[in-house]
Amino acid sequence: MANEDTRHPYTYAADMIRSIPELELGPSGVKLSRAEASKIRQHIAKALGIDDVKLAVKLSEYYQEHEKEWTLENVEKMAKFLEDRHAPHP
Repeated sequence: MANEDTRHPYTYAADMIRSIPELELGPSGVKLSRAEASKIRQHIAKALGIDDVKLAVKLSEYYQEHEKEWTLENVEKMAKFLEDRHAPHP
C-alpha cells in the first residue's frame, strides 16, 4: 500500500486529456486545467454510458504508456510558444 500511486487514475486521466499533443496552447501556455479535463472526462463517460472510474482508469493507463513521448512533444511545443512569444516584433 505504501507504494501505491495516488495519481492513478484521476490525476493521470486528467493529465492524459491535458497532454494530447494536438491541442493548442492557450495564451498563457496552458491547455486545460486538471479540473476542466476532469469535467470533460466525466461528461464523456456519461455520454458513453460507462462508469467514470473505468474511463479514468483506461485514460490513466493510456497516459502512463505515452507520457514520455507526449512530454517531449509538449516541451518542444512550449519552447516554440515561448520563443515566438518573446521574439522581437517588427
